Amino acid sequence: MNIRTRFSLLLGGAVALALLTLASLTALRRNATGEVLARLTSERDALLARIMELRGLRLQQLAFDYSYWDDLVAYVAAPRVAWADYNLRDSLKDFDAQFVWVLRRDGSVIYGASREPGVGPPCPLGPAEVATLTSRLPFSHFFVPTPAGPLEVRGAPVQPSADSARQTTPLAWLFVARTWDPAYLASLGKLVEGHAAISSRGVAPPQVDRGRVVRVQRTLRDWQGRPLYELTVDHPPQLLPQLESDRALEAAIAVGWGLATLAALSFMLRRWVLQPLRALETSLTTGSPADLAPVAAQRTEFGPLASRVADSFREREQLQREIAERRRIEAELRTSEQRYRTLFEQAIVGIYRATPEGRLLAANPAFLRLFGCARPEEFSAVAYVEPGRRSAFLRTLTAHGIVADFESEVRLPDGSTRWISESARTATAEAGRLTHIEGFAIDITPRRQLESEMQRASKLESVGVLAGGIAHDFNNLLSVILGNLALAGQAGEDPARMRDFARRADTAAQRARDLTQQLLTFARGGDPVRTTIDLGALLRESADFALHGSTCRAELVLAADLWPVDADRGQLGQTLHNLCLNAAQAMPRGGIIHLSAANRPLPDPAAPALPPGRYVSVTVTDHGPGIPPAHLPRIFDPYFTTKTGGSGLGLAVAYSVIRKHGGAITVESPAGRGATFRLWLPAANAPAATPASDEATAPPRLSRALLMDDDPLVLATLEATLAFTGAQCDATQDGAGAIERFRATHAAGGRYDIVIMDLTVPGGMGGREALQQLLLIDPEVRAIVSSGYSHDPVMANFRAHGFHGVLPKPYTPGELFAVLRSVLGPAQDRRA
Repeated sequence: MNIRTRFSLLLGGAVALALLTLASLTALRRNATGEVLARLTSERDALLARIMELRGLRLQQLAFDYSYWDDLVAYVAAPRVAWADYNLRDSLKDFDAQFVWVLRRDGSVIYGASREPGVGPPCPLGPAEVATLTSRLPFSHFFVPTPAGPLEVRGAPVQPSADSARQTTPLAWLFVARTWDPAYLASLGKLVEGHAAISSRGVAPPQVDRGRVVRVQRTLRDWQGRPLYELTVDHPPQLLPQLESDRALEAAIAVGWGLATLAALSFMLRRWVLQPLRALETSLTTGSPADLAPVAAQRTEFGPLASRVADSFREREQLQREIAERRRIEAELRTSEQRYRTLFEQAIVGIYRATPEGRLLAANPAFLRLFGCARPEEFSAVAYVEPGRRSAFLRTLTAHGIVADFESEVRLPDGSTRWISESARTATAEAGRLTHIEGFAIDITPRRQLESEMQRASKLESVGVLAGGIAHDFNNLLSVILGNLALAGQAGEDPARMRDFARRADTAAQRARDLTQQLLTFARGGDPVRTTIDLGALLRESADFALHGSTCRAELVLAADLWPVDADRGQLGQTLHNLCLNAAQAMPRGGIIHLSAANRPLPDPAAPALPPGRYVSVTVTDHGPGIPPAHLPRIFDPYFTTKTGGSGLGLAVAYSVIRKHGGAITVESPAGRGATFRLWLPAANAPAATPASDEATAPPRLSRALLMDDDPLVLATLEATLAFTGAQCDATQDGAGAIERFRATHAAGGRYDIVIMDLTVPGGMGGREALQQLLLIDPEVRAIVSSGYSHDPVMANFRAHGFHGVLPKPYTPGELFAVLRSVLGPAQDRRA
């Protein structure tokens, strides 16, 4: 049946109602006042009940709809205030509500808010009351007293939307409320065309004339169902006085009432039925909620319906937007995942994810190719070449959470090695536990090879510069030696001139020896041939020699009880000479160089990190311009120099010598205040050796000697020198020949007083191997080892290898005779 037909029927009914009204008025005159009041009271009571139901429907709708919203279920599990403010508090106005609470099952508040921020009562019930209430009723409607008036509360259990039948235990409770303040009561009274008032239970409302006012009362109950308030609505129709005073107007009133009723019905049907229905039809047809706004504002049953339809439109639009957005995000994620997968698979660097124990979780093809693996399982065969390198990698990664450019050499499954550079970070679980390592690795083998070649080329270039400087110095010294030897040969019968030329040649030869010792000390890093020496005397001697002819002078401050040191006299003297010479060169206009030596037991906070013990500290201080801060870290580097024509070996040799002696060297150079070098040397336990006397360096008396050296000139010189001892010398150029001579002499009953052997014979047997054979023939053999290479450990520990003495090359006849006497014993006659 269409609306027009229904409207016609409704008009016909209205006419019939008007006729019935006329008949009723006639009967009204015959009815008692009580019957009229009873009917009016019943009508007003029904009207009040309907209005209260409609007014509470919005609250109930909010509580019911939101209680099985899955987003609210998620919010209960993980509360987010911003979400609740946006979805709960902002919805209060749309549902004519003022307050909202979300409660746990135990009654504790998860979220509470009012439509006006900062205004409103706390949760109306305590935890125990909520637990009791929610365990009894699936839905709640009750009142709570507040200073502003009765608070109407409606609630529903929070459950997933899939459980629309409410069969499972609620996760939480949702309560919404509004206050029945005077404004609300006034609007309620206006709807029922009367005066609405609230009185507490037990307090009687003001008395009224029942003959003139129709009173309707409703009980407002608390959460336990107990009466809390009485709602009283007084409607003053003033019908009874009119019936009593002017019965003649009954017919006219009836007719007027009937016409007014017809007009009202017509208006109501058109305004509150036809128009809302047309608006709903238009909205459903066009799919737009624009025409529903006037209908939603009406306080009729169509208002909530229009609101819900409009909300459904908005929800549908929001859902469509969310679906479109989700599809867009999914498309972007697929594109991003594809892009990442392509980047991962086709990257030219190795990308991996592994456990802390080294088991691969994921790796791209470039990573497997880098380590020579066909499958991730084969990666377990890859190992670091340097022991402990993986531990160092994990320590750095654990300490900082990230490591960059960690270079290591690894051995691949096929046995080859490769240099790699790793950069990685840690991934941890919520509890901070390390779960895996993510990173990438690149092959730097070509770069390392190039760097090695560049370093080799740089070293070759530096060696070339050094060789040029050494050759220049040697040519000068050889010129002096050769020239003076030639002049000595032309001196004729003048012994004084011959001795003068020979002395000059000897001085040049000594300087050449110092030059070779300096070069060997730096190049080979040889162990020092130690003796117990007086450091004070050596310091004074080195300073005098280095500052001879310069404009600087040395001031020495030596401890009275200065401890001696076990050191290689030549190496340590060269070190002290270099430091004094550098100090003098730092003061070209002259000045004072302060030298001091003192006993320094360690540990000492001011000293470098050295083992505890007795040390002697030597300080060399100049007053030059100092060393620039940028140069300080490099002054001990080989070939580093700021001097024009310098070789950059002086301080490098000093550093190498002091380290070989178990000591340390440091430098301090305040800006513009000169430089101070400090040396720490371990002190000796024995007193310093006294200088050799003339008797100790005089030729001893020998009977027979066995000589072995691969250089014929050295053998000839040694034979000529031993000729002063009267010894008969047997010479050979390798160890095998020396063994044969020694065995033959021993078999014939002869004996050598001394055996002097070169340590190293290129392509043949050297002195160390030959001596082992000689000791098998004669355990009492007395042998001296000689070599120009001080780096060999035999030179520093000759007794451990069976030798009785050591003779570093080059040496003078006096040094040779002193060693012979120390081996043979003082004043011992060895003639056969």
